[in-house]
Amino acid sequence: MNWKTWLRPGALVAVAALAVGMASPSPEGVEVGEKISYTFREPMLNAMGITKLEDLRGKPVIVEFWGTR
Repeated sequence: MNWKTWLRPGALVAVAALAVGMASPSPEGVEVGEKISYTFREPMLNAMGITKLEDLRGKPVIVEFWGTR
């Protein structure tokens, strides 16, 4: 099939998904000016017992993000 055949339905699906995503409320409400506590929710591998970012203050930290499709 031709790519032009899929362009309009694909655009409609993308716009609908974007509209649904923007309309849904965020899972965590944060008020303006509120200090956010960045705590880890899951046990971390090789974390050496670190559960708060404050424990790492003043130390070099490497943050590595992985994602899959």
